[in-house]
Amino acid sequence: YYSQLVVITNRAGGVFNVLNDQTLINMDTSGRYGAPAFRFDNNGTVRKSSSTGTTTVVATMAFNHGTSGLVEVQSGTLRFPGGFSSAGPMQVSAGARVEMTGGTVQLQTGHQSSGAGYFGVPTGTVTLIGQNVGHLEWTGGTWLGSALTNAPGSTLTLEGLNGNLTLLYSILDNGGVVNWQGAGDLIGGSTYYSQMVVITNRAGGVFNVLNDRTLAAMDTSGYGAPTFRFDNDGTVSKTNSTGTN
Repeated sequence: YYSQLVVITNRAGGVFNVLNDQTLINMDTSGRYGAPAFRFDNNGTVRKSSSTGTTTVVATMAFNHGTSGLVEVQSGTLRFPGGFSSAGPMQVSAGARVEMTGGTVQLQTGHQSSGAGYFGVPTGTVTLIGQNVGHLEWTGGTWLGSALTNAPGSTLTLEGLNGNLTLLYSILDNGGVVNWQGAGDLIGGSTYYSQMVVITNRAGGVFNVLNDRTLAAMDTSGYGAPTFRFDNDGTVSKTNSTGTN
């Protein structure tokens, strides 16, 4: 019937093993009443292993990772096209990936990413809210209306592997290390009139420029380029390249 709900709760001490490359999805199985709301609440361990492909948590599903939980990706890719909320540790082994490709990602108090694998945004349009603790890679796509803090001791890598990286009316506050590298420009854009993009490098923060690309405001929507501001109270360091930014 209408407005029904499906909830999977992985409680503290519980282990939810993902041993395949399939999709967690909500569907209209009745043909009349629409798909139910589908929620996964994790306070135990969610572990992806034994496969090298991609497990997708569909965009219409809410994935809530709690403070006592652990998301552990030992192999393959765990993909979130609709975002998630995290208040606990997420461990990604070398060669494995956690990909955020759409929706809103809320990195709450208690969130921390670790491991030698990929944890980041490879493509799509994503809204990032909260604080990066650990490491985060941005290698493609667009940040939309984001307000992200890179915490002291944490690393944010900006590397446009297939083109430019675009910040649409977003705020990036750095207290850790930002590495801007690779072939992509860093573009401030807007979706309407009089919007703003602000990058703040706080005292103690390091913003490493490791390429020869452009930091620019552009009219990405037809409403004019945003105001684009870079406020530096830390260290901006240009190294590893001999050209011009």
